[in-house]
Amino acid sequence: MPPRKPKRTSRSGPGPQLTPAQRQQLNMLYQRLHDAISQGGAAPALEKLIELNKQFPTDVNALVLMGRAYMELGLMADSVRVYKKALSIMPHEVEILFQYGLALERHGELELAIHHFDRVIEKNPTHFYALRHRSTSLKGLGRDKEAFEAWELLKETHKDSKLLPEQQNAIIISGATFAPEYQDAQEWVDKLKPLVAESNDPNFNRVAHIQLGRLHHHLKQYDEAFAEYTNYKHVDKGPWDPDEHSKRIDRLIEIWGSDCAVPTCDLRNIDGSRLVFIVGMARSGTSLTEQMLAQVDGIEPGGEMNAIDSEIPKSEHISMRYGDRLPLDPALYIQKTINEMA
Repeated sequence: MPPRKPKRTSRSGPGPQLTPAQRQQLNMLYQRLHDAISQGGAAPALEKLIELNKQFPTDVNALVLMGRAYMELGLMADSVRVYKKALSIMPHEVEILFQYGLALERHGELELAIHHFDRVIEKNPTHFYALRHRSTSLKGLGRDKEAFEAWELLKETHKDSKLLPEQQNAIIISGATFAPEYQDAQEWVDKLKPLVAESNDPNFNRVAHIQLGRLHHHLKQYDEAFAEYTNYKHVDKGPWDPDEHSKRIDRLIEIWGSDCAVPTCDLRNIDGSRLVFIVGMARSGTSLTEQMLAQVDGIEPGGEMNAIDSEIPKSEHISMRYGDRLPLDPALYIQKTINEMA
């Protein structure tokens, strides 16, 4: 669940030399652009913001709004770029630090995102969204124990706070992701059910149905799990194009066949011979296989790692809403890139 968007206010710092009347007029324009982005008009707002940025290249207000517009449009590399520029102008502004961290998280640069969330928390230990996204980024890296501890810190920090409904929901949803490993699955099913029944928030309901389906599945309540996944599809009507997916997979096979032109790692002692990859369909026994192999001396289990996904260059575009980033542009995989990945 994304953070609540604050009202756009003027920020101090280097900027255009304007009279008070001109500054007031420009701030009113920024407010209208902020409202337009909030109402789904990110694309036309971005066009105007790009014009303003050319006219006033060091005005942080335009940069921050540009970063948000790019984020709304899913152009995360551009969002990271402009937030980074805004931060270079005002390096100690807490909200810019946070939004830059959020853009990094959504761009897949989780370690760097955590670094910036930590900087925010250092300046403002109760910053709700920095605490929350620090937990989600840690979970994204597979560091579940640390992520759970970060979630507990969020919950404890705000146990007596007067939270917005969306913040209360965020704590609940984040907590549910730690069941059954760190929380009781049935307890979280019982917590989520009445909240979904009363909620009119499609963002919350969408994620809640997914979590309920997952937890029912874990509890072997398969009819209930199927019903929750069906409810999810009633809330989230996003299209899925199987033909487009098949084309992407065919392209992947074509590129990475035995005769592909992409170089292999040429570093000494790094040839992949010490790695064992266990792959298979869901519920096919891959986790059990790993657990069995882990009993053998000299084999260290890695769990369900995202190490390979995280190494795919961020410039690889995702053409589908539900698609994964795939290595489909062989020109990106030069020797230096391959060696870094290895």
